[in-house]
Amino acid sequence: MTIVEVDKNYRIVISKEIRKMLSIKPGQKIYLLAAGDKIILMPLPGNIDEKLDKLSSDIEWNRNVRESLEQFLISKSVKNTDE
Repeated sequence: MTIVEVDKNYRIVISKEIRKMLSIKPGQKIYLLAAGDKIILMPLPGNIDEKLDKLSSDIEWNRNVRESLEQFLISKSVKNTDE
């Protein structure tokens, strides 16, 4: 567990220990989930955009479709980490 401080631009820094533990790289996307009074951060696979493109190649893009696809990939990612 690590305590971090929110800066004046509402940013936080992920400690080196946590970055190493989870193999987080600069530019990697991280899913932020508000769950009641908690915030959960989940690193997404580095190739999530490729996976979204492959899954949605013949789907007309709009915000709702993209959010649904992201939720699907996140659920798959979380399921794989539980195994």
